[in-house]
Amino acid sequence: MVKSEAEHDPDCRSKSGTINISKFIRNRVLMPERNAIRVERKMEDLIFQIRKIGINIHQVTRKMDSEFGELSDIQVLKEEQKKIEDLLKELIQLYARR
Repeated sequence: MVKSEAEHDPDCRSKSGTINISKFIRNRVLMPERNAIRVERKMEDLIFQIRKIGINIHQVTRKMDSEFGELSDIQVLKEEQKKIEDLLKELIQLYARR
């Protein structure tokens, strides 16, 4: 788990691109407020993405209600719904780590 989290932390990569697990652990232990800020930013980004997807869903739904919709629009709705489900799972995981 530590390695997978370190892989997503840009501060824990060396110039050559390898992962520095020791630096990741030091940052976690010595600077917990920094981690809280990073999680908060990630949550804000996820919420923003969910809102954008919601707008897309709304637009497609209006198009379908106006009877100008096509079968491809239904596929778009399914894809957007899947994106929201994935982002919500990621958001729940971030809250669980706090």
